[in-house]
Amino acid sequence: MFGDQEKILLYGLILMIAASAVRLVLRKKRNRPQHIHSGRSKRPLSKQSCSYCKKKVPPKELTFYSGRGRVVGVCKLCRPQAERQALLRL
Repeated sequence: MFGDQEKILLYGLILMIAASAVRLVLRKKRNRPQHIHSGRSKRPLSKQSCSYCKKKVPPKELTFYSGRGRVVGVCKLCRPQAERQALLRL
């Protein structure tokens, strides 16, 4: 059916198509955007100070209140003092 030269050309053509397909797949993998991670996960959370006692505590331990035109963040120890002053919890 095919001669020796035609078989060699056919195998060469198949090999070139396969090689270009592999290059195309590798190029698409390389061009994918890398996931950008925010710096928050790498950095430890900074501590904030209580508005009354100025003690540094993690932000999750602060409770925020508003009153008299300002917002205050208070720790667990100072929370009753803020509630006595009739400040509104945010």
